[in-house]
Amino acid sequence: MTKLPKMITSGDTVSWDVTVPDYLSTAWTLTYYFAHAAETPIPVVAEGNADGTYTLKMTPAVSSRFLVAADYHYTARVSDGTDTYTVARGTVGVKPNPTLPHDTRSHWEIGLAAVKAVLENRLSDPAVDYEIDGLKVRNIPHADLLKLYALYSAAVRRGKGKPGFRNVLDVPPAAVFAVRGGR
Repeated sequence: MTKLPKMITSGDTVSWDVTVPDYLSTAWTLTYYFAHAAETPIPVVAEGNADGTYTLKMTPAVSSRFLVAADYHYTARVSDGTDTYTVARGTVGVKPNPTLPHDTRSHWEIGLAAVKAVLENRLSDPAVDYEIDGLKVRNIPHADLLKLYALYSAAVRRGKGKPGFRNVLDVPPAAVFAVRGGR
């Protein structure tokens, strides 16, 4: 079975050829389902070729449905109208649509900016409610904020210029737990 590209860009045309020897396109339909987190899967139905292979073509209208730049899990399934079989599973990375507004900062850069904002505003308002990547934060002790600042700053310095920096958790788990004094 031919694999789809490891990385696609939302809004681009993407096509790839697939061979599934046990399930020829003359009798079976091949559909790829792409899902991120708890979103409804995005189906892409392959075109059957006369030689029994498949061609999948994701048009810009379809690839634009990948709203979040992230890793999407896919499942490839064949069906003849009665029986259905899963023939492949995997992950594909999705880059943001360059024609739409999007935050180009990494997780670490976003977190560092949030911690800096809390530290800068701490003097005027000691009761803090803040959200970092969907995690609600309330009343973090000042010493812990300084540890978070050091952690995020180090991650940003280490990750600058590295491919895949946006999606890589490259801080040792012990460093994360040390913020709250856990390990």
